[in-house]
Amino acid sequence: MLRPMSYVAERRLEEKEHRRNEIVDAAEACYITDGWDQITMDQIARKARLSRALLYV
Repeated sequence: MLRPMSYVAERRLEEKEHRRNEIVDAAEACYITDGWDQITMDQIARKARLSRALLYV
């Protein structure tokens, strides 16, 4: 039998999804201004206001 997700686990999942959406939005914004060939992970991380290490995670 499956146990319902705790509110802490549910919140973590929501935060993870929110962070992922921020990364995708930042990547799209960089693509629009610079094109795929010019985008760096540093630019995306800066635009998403995250560390580059967290971006890779």
